[in-house]
Amino acid sequence: MTCGQIRFARRQACAIAGLEIEALEAWEASARRDPEPEYDISGVVALMALRDALDALGGRVDLFRLALAQALAEIAREPSVRRLARRTVIVGPDFGRLCDLGAARLTCPDGGFWVLRLQPLIAELQDRVFA
Repeated sequence: MTCGQIRFARRQACAIAGLEIEALEAWEASARRDPEPEYDISGVVALMALRDALDALGGRVDLFRLALAQALAEIAREPSVRRLARRTVIVGPDFGRLCDLGAARLTCPDGGFWVLRLQPLIAELQDRVFA
């Protein structure tokens, strides 16, 4: 399945992602982004990654804002669910990338960067939408 085959309205996408609409609106305002009217599968995965980033980074999210926005945009552009499931997000204060790391474990004890494997988010999304 390609990511663009299914579309979700804004509130529906937030509900699936487990992200409060207010948190999305605050993110969009702070990142100076126009609201998206609807989301495809990769867009919902990006919302889920945003949810996890806000939770993991808390007040430090401002240090990662630009790089996180770059990584989320890269997630949202990916047309293949299968490729997304193999990717890992790595975000630092000045970089945000999607990487193919396989089973590698990557941590940063001093909080200099944030890492998120997308496979668990894809599994969560499948449980929420297709169960």
